[in-house]
Amino acid sequence: MKIVFKESAARQIKKLDRSIRIRILEKLQFFFTQSNPLQFAEFLKDSRFGNWRFRIGDYRVFF
Repeated sequence: MKIVFKESAARQIKKLDRSIRIRILEKLQFFFTQSNPLQFAEFLKDSRFGNWRFRIGDYRVFF
């Protein structure tokens, strides 16, 4: 599976400290290699940012 970021998200990720960036990318790879990655996600009632959210430390990934 290929993970694709919006341009704005990619810019924000590039601004993060290298260790945090690696942690986020590794965790996303882990989630999406699982048979049911949504078991790690929280469904969002307000879909302004997306329908689901992953929590990775102090950061949130919306999709």
